[in-house]
Amino acid sequence: MASARILGPATHASAAGRPISCWGDSLTMGVGAGGFAFSYPAVLSEIIGSEVYNGGRGGERSGAIAARQGGVLARVAAEVTIPASGYAVIHLADEVSFRGPVPGKVMGVDGSLYFTGSGTAHRFTRTSAGAETVVPTNTAFHATGAERMRGSDPIIWAGHNDDYLRERPGHPSPSMTIEDNIAAMVAYNQSTGSGSNYLVLSLINGRDGGVGSVYYDRAMIEVNGNLARTYGSQYLDVHRYLVDQALGDVGLVPTPQDLIDIAEDIPPASLRAVASDHLNVIGYDALARYIKNVYSGEAR
Repeated sequence: MASARILGPATHASAAGRPISCWGDSLTMGVGAGGFAFSYPAVLSEIIGSEVYNGGRGGERSGAIAARQGGVLARVAAEVTIPASGYAVIHLADEVSFRGPVPGKVMGVDGSLYFTGSGTAHRFTRTSAGAETVVPTNTAFHATGAERMRGSDPIIWAGHNDDYLRERPGHPSPSMTIEDNIAAMVAYNQSTGSGSNYLVLSLINGRDGGVGSVYYDRAMIEVNGNLARTYGSQYLDVHRYLVDQALGDVGLVPTPQDLIDIAEDIPPASLRAVASDHLNVIGYDALARYIKNVYSGEAR
């Protein structure tokens, strides 16, 4: 993995030389395998011989991922004053909670936002001292990553952390669904001139998300079904690949636990980190090679 280059401009043959950017949560980060260096974007970088941007952030919901990518604007929920130096606490609207820090700009002031862990509050820390600045309600925060990767060919893998997928009594319905946020990301991609050069990956499940669970019904059946119908050939069902094919591709004989998982329509334990719903090194490697084969027309 030492040769993998996972940040900065990227190219690949299927997108006429445009960069690849991977947007998602901890599964994109590479949690379960040791982090960025062993993530699927790192493996993809290695096997295509070009840099791939890893836009994964652990714990983020689809709205925050879309805001970092540029499809959704993170907006200030209430007026706040940014001091001449130091930080201000900014509340964001529309359930956007960055797990950062996320560098960006608000009202022309450069800095970074980081979720405080309480409600909608984020700490905005200035990059450098300057004039005190009043930020009105509904002002947009523009993430630096969105500008940096504008015009890239995105791989979108978002939604695993959205509350809708789990039973959480009393939690308000989101103003934008997983499907809404992914649609916004695709629309942003198309507005930059990349057109149909994108992939939307299916959600996957883990130990508590097998057949018959709330997560399975909402994520595997409802959301994945909607994404498949909406994006057609730009949708890639990585859940089906991991459950049905990946073990064979990496030359592993299913263990008894693997067979139990497969019967529950869950990616088998041999592809997951110990006591985790994240993939392991083998799982991320298999996923990256499958995506590469899709790009090159060798698989679908």
